[in-house]
Amino acid sequence: MLRYVLILMLSLLGTAAFANREDDAELYMLHFIHEKHWDRAHRASQYNVERLYREPFRTRNITVLDPKRFNEMMPEIAADESVARLKTHIAQFIIDSYGAEHLSEIADFFRTPTGEQMLAIAKKHNLFARLHSQSQGGGPIDRWRGFLSPLDLARFRSFANTEAGTFFVERTWLIRRSVYYQMYDRPNWPEPPLNRPYIVDIMKADGVLKFPNRVARQSLISEMSADFE
Repeated sequence: MLRYVLILMLSLLGTAAFANREDDAELYMLHFIHEKHWDRAHRASQYNVERLYREPFRTRNITVLDPKRFNEMMPEIAADESVARLKTHIAQFIIDSYGAEHLSEIADFFRTPTGEQMLAIAKKHNLFARLHSQSQGGGPIDRWRGFLSPLDLARFRSFANTEAGTFFVERTWLIRRSVYYQMYDRPNWPEPPLNRPYIVDIMKADGVLKFPNRVARQSLISEMSADFE
């Protein structure tokens, strides 16, 4: 009987019962950060990858002798992993910027029929394509209102009058600008790990990296290979 009641409660609550703050951040990134920004980050990971490794190499007293060859030896999966790390970083930045509770209430609204309709409108009219386009007192959210039916507008206004809704309307412009700098200022990107097979292959190649000595090189290769050999 208890199991039946639990199943019934979950079915009535719908997807919100399973939502967590990571889900909320993912929903936000999907609809309020245009895919082209992730594509741009992916390209940056491919063509300027050597810059991402300068700090972890510096802490190991390693110097890149041949940046061009270093970049050429990096496989596609390296850029995929770099963007995945960036998405995790941006998700946490969004959670911290809104606060987990506010973000949960905001995400719950956008999971309602009115919220889903608003997200469809935003996609159709490309309202959030430019991360840095919205300024205080104007921008995509103000434009959004003009596309809503009277009923959906009333529902959005009701949400906007809540604490979380007010925060969303008044602060999203600033948070999106901050996300822009997090995404395009590569020093803000998470530091890449060295214990990856493709990094070990680069370490083994002659003339690409400079190590303190041969013993340090072999020791580091063995250490970095331990996780996947």
